[in-house]
Amino acid sequence: MHHPSSDASDGDLFTYRFKKHKLGKVIGKGTWGGGVGIRGSLSLLDGGFLNKPEFSRYDTEGKNWIIEGYGVEPDIYVDNDPAKEYAGIDQQLNRAIEVILEELKTREKEIPPLPPYPVKQFGHLSSPKHCTLPSTVVKNSLP
Repeated sequence: MHHPSSDASDGDLFTYRFKKHKLGKVIGKGTWGGGVGIRGSLSLLDGGFLNKPEFSRYDTEGKNWIIEGYGVEPDIYVDNDPAKEYAGIDQQLNRAIEVILEELKTREKEIPPLPPYPVKQFGHLSSPKHCTLPSTVVKNSLP
């Protein structure tokens, strides 16, 4: 997964779960580490509002708070050079493509066999009167 460092809390949580479930390698820089969520807002007299942080994430063992203040570290660290990025070269994305292409060459590929084809029975709908097409078809409605 190519992960830019500019994502917000959903980027942190998505990246954490991507790694946790071993869906692939995370390539780029670490996430920013802001995972405390906000819910609702408090209205102010001047028409503004104040959001308050209310909840965060913890690990599946229930022992540690995750993400907040730490972020998620990539499996392969790649930082984009600003000049190259300005020129349209994304070093993180290019490295992610290299890794995927290499894995396609070396990873074992197994396509599962086809399951048996389904046997469909239509009961009363199988009679010819229920399976006919409309008798009129308009080929061209232009004059």
